[in-house]
Amino acid sequence: CELIFVSVSKRMQSTLLGTEREPFVPSSKVRKLPFMLGRPTFEVVREAYLRVASVTFAEEKTVEALTARFKPVQEPTQEELEEKARQKEEKAKQKAAAQEVKPVKVYKEEEDELYTPLHAATAAGDEAQLLELLEDGADPTARDGKGRVPFFLAPNQKIRDAYRRFRGSNEELFDWAAACVPDGITDETEAQKKEKEREKAKRKKQRQKAAKAEAKEEAAEKAKHEEEERKMLEAAQIKCDNCSKPIVSKPFSRLEFQYCTPECVAAHKRQLQAEAAMKRFGGSA
Repeated sequence: CELIFVSVSKRMQSTLLGTEREPFVPSSKVRKLPFMLGRPTFEVVREAYLRVASVTFAEEKTVEALTARFKPVQEPTQEELEEKARQKEEKAKQKAAAQEVKPVKVYKEEEDELYTPLHAATAAGDEAQLLELLEDGADPTARDGKGRVPFFLAPNQKIRDAYRRFRGSNEELFDWAAACVPDGITDETEAQKKEKEREKAKRKKQRQKAAKAEAKEEAAEKAKHEEEERKMLEAAQIKCDNCSKPIVSKPFSRLEFQYCTPECVAAHKRQLQAEAAMKRFGGSA
């Protein structure tokens, strides 16, 4: 027969079909019946048998497409192997060429024709020099070879503020938005800033004072509440008939009295005996 259809567990497969090393039948002829149930019913087996035993008419192209994966693989010729190896080698060369690290040209300001004296003064943090250049008309919107305006090279807040103060005094002189310089600083804006800082510090101090007072009030309220709870607890507890202390564990009993320790039991017993003796002595007299 050309094909063998089976539906068997892995444990029984070697018994019926053999192993990979010693097969009873060629593995290329074995096909598995894909039952959805572990133990298929008679109706399921009958339907599978009818489907396998039936004949279906189809075009030759369809038959070839369906049976192609079951046909033995044809061994490639020597020419095909050589062509495949050559293509693989070419791809490897192309990949290696693409991964080659191209030398990166190091940027140097002195070689950049667009790097202006204003760029240099700003990068050096020379406030006097950059203000002098701005007064002489140096363009703060000029960009160097890396597309940077001078303000971008400011090394600290002092230099950035120098630009902003110059803008505040010369708002119409340059396109400060193109120069990426923030809003200008004037005497009025500095006074407003200081006033805001004072108000902020004042509000912070008030918040701290209020928080401190609130914390103190909460602590006092908590202490008061704890003291009231302690007093209520003491009032609710049984007290020792000898020392009058609250009994926090199982009490010791004698007659109708309750005690906190055996020592209190003995001490109160002696006291009662002494009082009884005094009464008898006083009665006989």
